Amino acid sequence: MQSVSVWMMIPSILLVVVLVPGGFFMFRSFLRKMKQQEDQQATKKNDQP
Repeated sequence: MQSVSVWMMIPSILLVVVLVPGGFFMFRSFLRKMKQQEDQQATKKNDQP
């Protein structure tokens, strides 16, 4: 019983270790992309008379 729970924990720990930083970096890149779009829209509005 103990060995089965260990074998089930290893993939879940690997998933957490991979997904948490991956999701964090994806979220940061998404925020950066949204900020660039906002900056572009702001410059377009400023260019128009």
